[in-house]
Amino acid sequence: MFCVYCDEQIHNPRAFCSVLCQQKAKHVRYGRARLADGTFWWADQLNAMLTKIHSIDSGGYDARNRHLQPTEQSQIIERQGGRCHRCGGSGNEIHHRLGSSNDPKNLELLCTHCHSRIHGRSIISAHNNISIPRPSISKPEQRRIFLRSVSLTYWGPEFLDLVKRKHPLRISHNHLLWRKADVKIRSTRGRLTRIRESE
Repeated sequence: MFCVYCDEQIHNPRAFCSVLCQQKAKHVRYGRARLADGTFWWADQLNAMLTKIHSIDSGGYDARNRHLQPTEQSQIIERQGGRCHRCGGSGNEIHHRLGSSNDPKNLELLCTHCHSRIHGRSIISAHNNISIPRPSISKPEQRRIFLRSVSLTYWGPEFLDLVKRKHPLRISHNHLLWRKADVKIRSTRGRLTRIRESE
């Protein structure tokens, strides 16, 4: 059996060899879906895609390991008095400083603006590294900034290539067919694994 994203051999019934490959495929499907529905070049979509690209460049985002219980969130908010650790404004997002550890020493409360700047997920903050209201940046300028920002990342050029293809390179890139294919792949691989184990 092989990973449906990178073709690396795997020895389990899963479709992907790692969470990172799974996220790459998911992000490619997201980009292809936005291109298909005509929203790819909207500022909010560009910001979302830039966030996804930066997440992949930093090793992916393991949502299961980073999930905080409401009591853990409350402790961080209380510890910082509801204030952003960076600017002192009203904090509303919890940031993992390094990796996915939920150790309270690794967590800080930030405002959306500061959190976006840390992760490079804003087209606005990418423009001369300052915050500029969206209306002051034209759509062609937003597009230029996005393409420049993506070109400076490791995975960004591959992402754009896979998204812009007329036909998906792999089934895991196909936003229209993936759900059914994923169920079928995991079912078939699970059956094969059970057969091998029973021999």
